[in-house]
Amino acid sequence: MPIGIFKTESDLAKTVILWLEDYQWDVYQEVQVFGYTADIIAVQNKLVWVIETKLTSTLKVIEQANNWRTMAHYVSVAVPRKRDQLMFEKVLRLFGIGKIECGRDVVERVSPILNRKALSEKITQCLISELKNYAEAGNSEGKRLTPFKKTCMEIVREVGRNPGITIKELMEKVKTHYATPASARVCITKWIGTKHIDVRFEQEGKRLKLYPKEKINDWL
Repeated sequence: MPIGIFKTESDLAKTVILWLEDYQWDVYQEVQVFGYTADIIAVQNKLVWVIETKLTSTLKVIEQANNWRTMAHYVSVAVPRKRDQLMFEKVLRLFGIGKIECGRDVVERVSPILNRKALSEKITQCLISELKNYAEAGNSEGKRLTPFKKTCMEIVREVGRNPGITIKELMEKVKTHYATPASARVCITKWIGTKHIDVRFEQEGKRLKLYPKEKINDWL
């Protein structure tokens, strides 16, 4: 598809991602943090840049981008290139949000304001390698790697690395999305043996131990 012809939000996001990667940014897609989902999160050194993509230049995308201003060093919106967007750009500047215009090339029309006090660790602690390609930014299916799925993936991996691990040992090694270790243990025990956490229990003496199954879920 020629750059500049965007039939979907995902098409636009792909163009932005290629542009970011050309400038050596490490890119993550469809990242969920505290109930918000960012289309694109780019990281370079210790800087975190959140970019929301939309096919239309409306207040809605500005509202979405504004949700990230306390957590990211830079926040921008990425939209198709159109004429007469002076008022849209004026509002972006008012909030310190940048604008990336996408056409047959990509231009940073409005530079975002640097937030030197960004609580960026709230974002970076949620970034794992799977978020680079698990779901396309701006996909219309609502596909994303949720905190629950990330917990399940980490558990299956840890059991694969340490066959025969106990639940107690597992809880010491895996960081979960649950509020407390007690709730994590109860919930995880319930999901073990299902399609979500596809591992098996074995009774060995007085202890229950966990072992991997041969088949791993497609989403892993």
